[in-house]
Amino acid sequence: MQHPTDPHEPSPDFHRFLEWQTRTTLRRGERFGGHAHPRGPRWSSGLPRVARLAALVLVSLFAGAGAVVAAERLQDSRVLAVLLEDNRLRLELAERRVQSAREAEASARLRVEQGLAPGVSVLGFQLRLAQSERDLTLQVTDREELAAAGRTVDERLSAPLVHGRDFVRERLETHLTFHERALELFRKEAAIRKAQVESGNLPASVLFEVEDEAASLRSQLERTVERLALRGDFVAGRVEAEACERRDRIAGAEHRLRHLDVRQAALERDLEHQRVLQANGLSSGEVGPLELARDELRVERELVLLELELLR
Repeated sequence: MQHPTDPHEPSPDFHRFLEWQTRTTLRRGERFGGHAHPRGPRWSSGLPRVARLAALVLVSLFAGAGAVVAAERLQDSRVLAVLLEDNRLRLELAERRVQSAREAEASARLRVEQGLAPGVSVLGFQLRLAQSERDLTLQVTDREELAAAGRTVDERLSAPLVHGRDFVRERLETHLTFHERALELFRKEAAIRKAQVESGNLPASVLFEVEDEAASLRSQLERTVERLALRGDFVAGRVEAEACERRDRIAGAEHRLRHLDVRQAALERDLEHQRVLQANGLSSGEVGPLELARDELRVERELVLLELELLR
């Protein structure tokens, strides 16, 4: 039995014309726009844009929605391939940085053991090695998530588990390990610098800088511990995704506020020290820049307070 004709359905003549038009355009593209390739014509690079559009229209008309979905999946697979290649290159660089850092740390340690350099000199190389190892571990984790999830890396605290694996927690634990190691190194340096300052071999400002770095690391460590706890609450179902992200943003703003307060206290201390030097004719022109930096911190602090007000 004949079915009524759908006025929106392309006619058989239109189908035949479009098929002929597409084939003709494709052949023309191969003849004039493409280049020889050992594995066949490279449509994606040599084909004119109009031919690709015509092919897409033809596929949509003849194959329907299923072909469109297949094309989207193909596009997703190409995006994933690009992400994996990007990660591969970053992973190679991270591995080279670790190797370089290990060699530099070993060389510095040997010089200290031979009495050719002070003990404090090796700490900077150890910190660099710890940073490089952290970055390498993060790249490996990213690659494993890309391969397992088939999508871009999701670092949100409310990100779902991937086949039962918690990549978010793994990254946070990697950061926590680094913060703990770095804080240990800064504590060692602070002890050495303190002895040098007390013996008159170094100005107090050097010790202040090390103590400020240690305080900043402690703050970052505390923030990571907070995020780990919040992630645990989300995975256990004790907090919904939206509330989890909101709490994370609030905690992040509060963390920045504490960090700004530490930096402001350090600036005030340095500013007072420079003012004393200036009053005794020994200033090196640091008062003005320090006052500007202090004022910038105050503005930044006000912005964080406004953000907290909106989030709460």
